[in-house]
Amino acid sequence: MEQKKLGVIGKILWDNEVKDFELTVLNKVKKIVPIVRSCYDMFLKGDDEHLAWIFAIDGLFLLNMFHTYNMDTDREMEEYLFTLKNTIKEKIESKSIKIEESVDIPRLLLRYKGIFVTEDNYIEWEQAFSLPHYEPQLPKVGPELRSMLQDVMMVENQVPFIVLKEIYEALHSSSSSGTCSSHDSANNVFFSPSKFHIFCKIHSPLKLCSKRIAPYKVDHLLQYMYYSIVENVPVRKPTEFVPECKIFFQAVNFVKQIPYNEIVQAYEQTISILESFCQSEPVIPSASELHDKAGFRFYSLEEDQGVKNIRISGKDVYLPTVTLNTDSDVILRNLVAYETLTTAKSLPLTEFMFLMCALVVNENDVKILENVIKGDLDAGEVSKLFTEMRSSLPPIKMEKESKVQVVIDEINKVYNSRLQMKPYLFFKKLAHWLLSALRVIGGFVGSSWKIVAFIVSIVMVVFLTLQAYCDVYGCNK
Repeated sequence: MEQKKLGVIGKILWDNEVKDFELTVLNKVKKIVPIVRSCYDMFLKGDDEHLAWIFAIDGLFLLNMFHTYNMDTDREMEEYLFTLKNTIKEKIESKSIKIEESVDIPRLLLRYKGIFVTEDNYIEWEQAFSLPHYEPQLPKVGPELRSMLQDVMMVENQVPFIVLKEIYEALHSSSSSGTCSSHDSANNVFFSPSKFHIFCKIHSPLKLCSKRIAPYKVDHLLQYMYYSIVENVPVRKPTEFVPECKIFFQAVNFVKQIPYNEIVQAYEQTISILESFCQSEPVIPSASELHDKAGFRFYSLEEDQGVKNIRISGKDVYLPTVTLNTDSDVILRNLVAYETLTTAKSLPLTEFMFLMCALVVNENDVKILENVIKGDLDAGEVSKLFTEMRSSLPPIKMEKESKVQVVIDEINKVYNSRLQMKPYLFFKKLAHWLLSALRVIGGFVGSSWKIVAFIVSIVMVVFLTLQAYCDVYGCNK
């Protein structure tokens, strides 16, 4: 990877006619190192000289990568904007469209002082003149490049934006054409976060908001990707899902084996079992369980809707499309880590990942979610990705109930309203009552062993009844 970087950087410097790397690039980066240090929460080891070399090399490598991604797309967009401007001009001059009868056209002409069409506003012009929407073709990315980009997302993704901007402008000042600047120099002398968009659009597992409303002020690449995901809206730590019957039978077997002359000593164990039964609640049943047992169906949201637009309508659950490729695991983990470290009030992406990790337990779940989960990974790889991520997600404690939590509660409400769930919910409530009763008399266990024996006997009867129910109807119901 390091050799590849040096090879790429040598080509960039040659194409941009940079004869003195230290004078043109390194010294300018060195001047902003004190500012760059303040961008990080932790103290950066190494002197300014050492850090300047690291940032200069990684920054040049990233700029070349963004240029490679944007090169063809930018050229196509430039040609389209030129064509669109001429089309609008012809429509106005030929009077094929009545400007006085339109609300949007005069507004646009007044706002932009004529026919001023750019990448940021071309959609408004398309809509005003009822023209078909143009979407530039994204470049194809093979497995080898995706593999290399896992390293990029691990290390280079947090190279500060200020470093990239400084290097970009240094290259432009030294040459009017080159690998990193040939197309851009004619249109943009300044480096903006919009350069991240195509790269993020290709590699993001979730849909991004439009470039027009994407963040325009960011500190680094990962921040741009994160906010482009969570702002894609129209203009509790998870527990392993354990079947209820497993806990039931643990309790039944325990109660059967309690000698009555040792009932007082068994008090704390009984408390422990009841607590385990009362608390072992999954975030949500898996997708295949919801589908097979309750008839839930899963659909993908529109492209301009993201993690903040998750909703449920009856038994139809609408989730944002998740595109998973070989580099998605690293990207998702970085995005979640970024959100949990920098955001306090809401964690929409982390909550969404909680939901997906609860829904995807095995390969059957992946098949049920085929409308939502796309990409090159097979069902086994997708299942493994979510299973491994489940254990690494941080616990969530929110002051305000989020949309994701509302959807989870609604799904659980519908799922638990089934006739087959009535006995389980009854036993759950009874277990809560018994637990409360045992805690109340906890201070008198030593002197009131007969009362404790009576309560534990009730527990035994309850779980024996449950065992009989499971033998007849099956606990998987």
